[in-house]
Amino acid sequence: MLGDALLHPKGQALALLPEQYCEDAKQLARSLRQLLDVDFQTLTFAHGEPIVGQARAQLAALLKPSRKKKP
Repeated sequence: MLGDALLHPKGQALALLPEQYCEDAKQLARSLRQLLDVDFQTLTFAHGEPIVGQARAQLAALLKPSRKKKP
């Protein structure tokens, strides 16, 4: 279901498809956030190792907006 939207190379953290390969990175993130409405524990990928257990939590952490302080 995820196709190339997310990557999880062996030994590396879960990551979004790099922007250079994505026509609309903001839309990609919005689409992936919709998955957080579903209760799941496993993610499989076209590229990388599956995440078995706590997959939803890892996706939520990846998609959480960073809160950078403005000077």
